[in-house]
Amino acid sequence: MISKTVSEQTVEEKVQLCKRHFDLILESRGTKKGLYLMRKHFGWYIKGFPGVADYQIRLVTSGSIESAKSISTTLVLRYILF
Repeated sequence: MISKTVSEQTVEEKVQLCKRHFDLILESRGTKKGLYLMRKHFGWYIKGFPGVADYQIRLVTSGSIESAKSISTTLVLRYILF
């Protein structure tokens, strides 16, 4: 199997990778530290999606896992289902 470069990843693949990354960080670092660490990575996962500036700001300033997941779900629905 040939690996894809970052630019070849679909929106859905980026979203799945982000979810996996988030879960692993939460598992290894705990809730508070995991959320703090993941904030800096959210931007990479949504880079290149049109009109995501508001989502990016909301993700990096989210204060809870529930908030970050809710914002992510809204983003997924916007770009995958529509």
